[in-house]
Amino acid sequence: MVQHEALNRVIDGTIIVDSEFRYASISQQAEQILGTDTDDVLNKRLWETFPDLTETAVEEKLREAMNKQIKYSFDYHEQDLDRWFDIRVCPNDDGLLMHFIDITDRKQYELELERKDRCFSTLLENTSECVYIKNKNGSYNFVNEAAAAVFDTNPDEVVGKTDKELFDSADASAVQEVDERIAEFGEAETREAVRHVNGERHVFLDNKFPYRNEKDDIVGIMGISRDITDRNTREQELERQEYLFGRVQEIADIGVWEYNPRTDDLTWSDGIKRIHGVENSYEPTLEDALEFYHPEDRDKVEAAVENAIENGERYDLFLRIVRTDGETRHIRAYGEAGLEEHSDKQLVQGVFQDVTERQRREQALRELGEEYEALINNAEDAFFFVNVEHVEDEIEFQFDRLSPSHEATSGLTTGTIQGKSPQEVFGDVTGAEIAENYRRCVEAGEPITYEESLPTPEGDIIWQTKLAPVVINGEVTRIVGVARDVTDRVEREQKLHRQKERLDEFASVVSHDLRSPLNVAQGRAELLKDESASEHLDPLSKALDRMETIIEDTLTLARQGNSVAEMQPIKIADMAEQCWGLIETTDATLEVFDDITIQGDPDRLQHICENLFRNAVEHGGKNVSVRIGRAGEKQIYFEDDGIGIPPAKRDAVFEPGHSSASGGTGFGLSIVKRIAEAHGWSIAIAESSDGGARFEFSNVEIND
Repeated sequence: MVQHEALNRVIDGTIIVDSEFRYASISQQAEQILGTDTDDVLNKRLWETFPDLTETAVEEKLREAMNKQIKYSFDYHEQDLDRWFDIRVCPNDDGLLMHFIDITDRKQYELELERKDRCFSTLLENTSECVYIKNKNGSYNFVNEAAAAVFDTNPDEVVGKTDKELFDSADASAVQEVDERIAEFGEAETREAVRHVNGERHVFLDNKFPYRNEKDDIVGIMGISRDITDRNTREQELERQEYLFGRVQEIADIGVWEYNPRTDDLTWSDGIKRIHGVENSYEPTLEDALEFYHPEDRDKVEAAVENAIENGERYDLFLRIVRTDGETRHIRAYGEAGLEEHSDKQLVQGVFQDVTERQRREQALRELGEEYEALINNAEDAFFFVNVEHVEDEIEFQFDRLSPSHEATSGLTTGTIQGKSPQEVFGDVTGAEIAENYRRCVEAGEPITYEESLPTPEGDIIWQTKLAPVVINGEVTRIVGVARDVTDRVEREQKLHRQKERLDEFASVVSHDLRSPLNVAQGRAELLKDESASEHLDPLSKALDRMETIIEDTLTLARQGNSVAEMQPIKIADMAEQCWGLIETTDATLEVFDDITIQGDPDRLQHICENLFRNAVEHGGKNVSVRIGRAGEKQIYFEDDGIGIPPAKRDAVFEPGHSSASGGTGFGLSIVKRIAEAHGWSIAIAESSDGGARFEFSNVEIND
């Protein structure tokens, strides 16, 4: 019973027979595959349910496995079921265990592949076209019978040889040049070629293609060549014209030309004239045409044309021309030798293509691709790519790729998630939430941003995610996602929020619980002055006033230092004059040199002015001179002619509680810095022209 239960958990079919080949057990999967029930076959002999096995090689193998207690594995085709099975036989204590796997689909694929292979082989061996494959070193890896027949031999004698061993040196060099160009640019080429085989001249129409491996890397050249040596001159000319016409139809910005060395006539099509920027009525000479080429390319094309005239050699060059309007264009110039109609006089004909834009696009794409890969592979943010499938009214999402940063942060890899849905990767609940965000992006048709928490091997992380749709032909086909780990930021924000709550509580205590009794004490002290002439009353009043100053500065730091209200234009001169009158300046003087209007919060800026003025008077003495002015495009300054601040102490003076003045709270410059930073400014301390202190504020929005 236990064995039977175990069999039922096996994915493939399993049967156990005893030593008499009677069924002892059959798995549910076997029942489904064979279309029978366990009760119908138990205690029956195997041959009763499969009579076709009698007196077959299968019966022989099963009996041998039983008698010799050895294992067997073989393929078997069940005719009634019309199914193929991989049967594996293993002897057990009192019989055989037969494990069989339905391999019908694989067999049918193999048979179909074999059929196609036979068809392909038959086609290759019976076609009159020469078919061949060469590796990058120029050695032939394959030739069919027709190709070998050109050399009066069989394919085995050609395989492994190079063109240098089959053709003369000039022909072999021409073939090698074409092959190298195809391998470099990855483009197919069709052309006629003259080659000599065993001293005889042959003309071939070559169709050559880059041969690629499974990684899409070019590993050789594949070609189909037709021997057209016996065609008459008119047929050759007709086919060439058809070829040139086909080329014109295939690509834009192209033209054809023909040069007759006997008459020195050069004919340009309208397409070539357009590329050169000349009128359709323009009639060029060969010398005129050569003058259009860039000086650095002129010798190259002139030599190619001469070689075509004298030796019949073709050329295919990438060159530059300078149009009549002075613009430089990149062109592809193709030329070949031909014959005049009804004559044996030689011509040179060719195709002229403007490839300027294509080269620019290709260069831009290469640069973009390199930049794209550099960004993806080196960005600290996590990039991911999701394919979007529209199936009827449903939208399905499948992960495609993760950036290295994403893999490092999430613990996932491209290999483990590629082709899977969010639910398959993250589970039903989290996956559904992720898919819903993707759906929002698709429906919006524009980028969306949100925060999400995702599980990782190191624990949950909080990501700020931005999704951008890729729209092709009006439909979103892909989503590009950028995720940034903001776990630390969120935790800091939560911590700062808690700190702010405690700070607010502290400010409330200072504002209410301390200020109220302080006000009572100050009032009583004033009453005592009227009733008594005690020498202790003035120190007591000063101490109470100092406590009030500390409370005010503390509240400013706690509640106002880090925030600003609505920004508005502020005239520095008016603000400075108002604040100067609010502090005890004795004989100190104030000068504002420039008529400056800045954008800021008036209440906060009043604290800056008052604290800087108070600092100057406290440290510079009663005769100190304070100056305000503009230092640059976005910079203003406050300076005095006092004792200045030593460089070693310039950072420390902004720390809360730091004071070098007797009776100072140490909060004044801290308040100045915090309010400046709340405005988005930066503050630095320098030495004034008189040796005093200079406070410079940068990144200030100044209204000119």
